[in-house]
Amino acid sequence: MNEVDDIKERLDIAELIAQYIELKKAGSNYKALCPFHREKTPSFMVSPERQIFKCFGCDSGGDIFEFVMKMENLTFPEALEMLAQKAGVVLPKFEKNKEAYKKEIDTKTKIYKINKISALVFQKILRNYKYAQNAREYLAGRKINSETIDKFMIGFAPNKKILGQFLQDRHFTFSEIKLAGNPEKFYERIMFPIFDVLGNVVAFTGRTLNNEVQPKYLNTPETPIFHKSKILYGLNFAKNAVKNEKFTIVLEGQMDVILSHQAGVENVVATSGTSLTSDHLKIISRYSGNIAFCFDSDDAGFNALKKAIMLAYEMEISPFSIKIPEGFKDVGELVEKDPKIWQEVAKNKKPALEFLIESIFAQYPRELNSQDKKNLVKELIPYLLVISDPMEERLYKKTLAQKLGVPERIIDETMEKFSAKNKKKNIVEPTIEKTRNLNEEELLLGILFSHVEFLPQILGNLTLSDFDQDQNQDIFTVYKEIFTCYNLNKLNKNAETTDCEKILSIALEKIPADLAKKVEFLILQQAKDNKNIREEISEEEIFDFIAKIKGKKNQKIKDSYANLISQAEAKKDIGLVKKLVKEFQEKISTNK
Repeated sequence: MNEVDDIKERLDIAELIAQYIELKKAGSNYKALCPFHREKTPSFMVSPERQIFKCFGCDSGGDIFEFVMKMENLTFPEALEMLAQKAGVVLPKFEKNKEAYKKEIDTKTKIYKINKISALVFQKILRNYKYAQNAREYLAGRKINSETIDKFMIGFAPNKKILGQFLQDRHFTFSEIKLAGNPEKFYERIMFPIFDVLGNVVAFTGRTLNNEVQPKYLNTPETPIFHKSKILYGLNFAKNAVKNEKFTIVLEGQMDVILSHQAGVENVVATSGTSLTSDHLKIISRYSGNIAFCFDSDDAGFNALKKAIMLAYEMEISPFSIKIPEGFKDVGELVEKDPKIWQEVAKNKKPALEFLIESIFAQYPRELNSQDKKNLVKELIPYLLVISDPMEERLYKKTLAQKLGVPERIIDETMEKFSAKNKKKNIVEPTIEKTRNLNEEELLLGILFSHVEFLPQILGNLTLSDFDQDQNQDIFTVYKEIFTCYNLNKLNKNAETTDCEKILSIALEKIPADLAKKVEFLILQQAKDNKNIREEISEEEIFDFIAKIKGKKNQKIKDSYANLISQAEAKKDIGLVKKLVKEFQEKISTNK
């Protein structure tokens, strides 16, 4: 049995699809409204016996992999990895560290359970306990109804520590609870569970009811299952609506998302305690390439909008914007006033850069002087420079020229000067490197000069091709030569400082002058970024660096094959798809 069959054996297709849509029993099968097209009468069927789905309306069908690929807009390798992790199946690329992989899966499973139990406890407290009365009154004041509380599993953290013992009584250890972000740390706060795209509780946001307590919103720290830059609040509830509406509205706060859903506008998401990131936009783009930002109407919201627009254009996404009407701060206030207001406002999206230009011009007098024009150009030119579509760039150049009352060639000349000036600023002398955070490759090479005892592990697990940068490959080659020539495999954890100095001395003699400066920078910078690293570094951390470097290489392989497989799928060449998948798996397995 291969890993594909193993995954199918372990995962029930009906249970998985039920995490996305509501299924109703129909004899030995299940039926539902199809998630892939609009329909009023269910024509989507799921057969647990045959482990397949079929829509008789749009002709979509297939197995568990086909469903996830279509639902999440994933390639086959991405769906394979996602479902393998869910099923606890070890793919070939993880075979070398099979035990570590299984341990990671077990840990994540326990964290999911801890969060789910915690969410249920918080929800029960909100519903039934007297000391949650203030929380119930607050939610009622925000016009959040009972159905919405149930849907989003809103709860209340108690004013005393009971959750830790409750979880330990259910055989979770203190270290496991701590690894989950310690849900017990929330104290007298309204609790909003944060879900992943499959509906699993991965973290929490707690809102205080005491205005003197800071922060107002407290989030779970990052854990093995919660990464703020990759989680969008409400996406699990929004994804079907996004596909139907063909665009996503990004809001600023979680309460905005909750009230928007209650108002019937469900194609909305928000970030979870962090600014919008490129990962967020990549995730959104899986479901729809059309994105509309609707942030708060205050200065902070406007600044967030400017950053989001720039980020979107850098990722070759042309975003839209939705304006909050005057007199209201956010979507939540609109819904509280009248849900119909938000329902209408949500339909009125316009190109985000057009909205930004209008908003910035509105801050200046109607009659612009020369200084006003200079300030406007300085603020808006950077946005024009990141537009990748020539037609769109031309449109906004023309718009800006007209509003400034200058010939379009002036905008062209200004853009050229601005671009040249920025390029000059970014030029760094080859012998001088700015202080910056090191990537995994550089940090590992820098650490090696202080921890030569790890050379055998590194040279035994990494090859030249694992390093992405040419200079890092050169440094790695020198390490390998020194290792071979001086029999350094006898070094151990008790390596003396003199051993480190010896290695450094030999390496700097062998490395060309320009590369030696790079090595010196790596040594100084890793010491700066990792205080007391000589005492703190462990073999586990070294292997973590190795895994990250290999993971980066695997990602490049993955991206390359994903593109090839996508092209083959578009041509409906199933034979080529299978061949490419096999090649992909072989290539990944050789990079273990």
